[in-house]
Order: sequence, then C-alpha cells, then structure tokens
Amino acid sequence: MAGSIAIAMAEDSASATNAPSCVYAVGEVHRSNLIFSIEEIGQGARMVGDMNPLHHDEAYARQSRFGGIAGSGAHVTAFMMGKMAEFMTEKAEGYGLDVAFRLRRPVYPDTPLRLTWTVDRTQFKAKLGGHLVWLVARLCDDVGTDLVEGTATCVSITAES
Repeated sequence: MAGSIAIAMAEDSASATNAPSCVYAVGEVHRSNLIFSIEEIGQGARMVGDMNPLHHDEAYARQSRFGGIAGSGAHVTAFMMGKMAEFMTEKAEGYGLDVAFRLRRPVYPDTPLRLTWTVDRTQFKAKLGGHLVWLVARLCDDVGTDLVEGTATCVSITAES
C-alpha cells in the first residue's frame, strides 16, 4: 500500500511540473453584496424545508435568544454555495467537491451583507483533468462582523487541462 501511495504522489508531482497554469490565482476574490428581507428569510427557509419558527414566526422569534427573525443556516449557506458555483464557472468548467461552513452569528433581515470567496491555493491534478482550487468564504455584516465562515474544494477544468 505504501508503495502505491508513493507512486501516486510521484505521478502527481511529475504531472504538476508540466501542468498548465490554473485560470484562478491565489488571492483572487469573488465578491457579492446582498440583503435578505424578512420575506426572503421565510421563503428561503421553506424552500430548504426548514420550518423552525425562528425563521417564520415573529412573536416566537422575539422571545428567542436571537430577539427576532433570523435566517436559516441551510438557506444562507445554500446561497453561499450558489455564489461559489458562479465564481468557479466564470472562467472554466467547475465543480464543487467538498464544502464546510461554521455559523458564527445569526443573519438578520434587512442587514447589508458582504460575501467573499477567496482562492487559498491551487494544485494540478492529472487524475481529475484539471486543478483543485481551495477556497475560503466569509459572510459578514456591514460593520465587518463575521456571520458565516466557510471552506470549499473545487475542481476547475479548462481546455488546456
């Protein structure tokens, strides 16, 4: 088994030396500005099957630890993944392979939000016929408070790959 791992690593190293350059550069950022209305929060939660009253019932939400309607984690992160897909298909064929999020603070209605997906690193992967692209996400409010953090691994396939 160790021999096969060493061979696979050597093949990746050899192919990387002759690898085409990645269309995404380390440090490249995709930015989005958004605001979720109270109606969009309720609708988005329903669309993903999240019937928690925190997203739909103002009286209930006011009595909660959040003090009001808050966005569904499933809805907010689905939006973030959609923007990641938009970014990863701007220049090439792209697919998400892995994604993780950390919900740090609630997303409240009518709050200006800034989403960034930043290229953290890239690596040519011959077996995939393209480049692995590791991304870091940050969703923050208008004063810079982090609300959601994320990471993703994608593959970018170009004609040169």
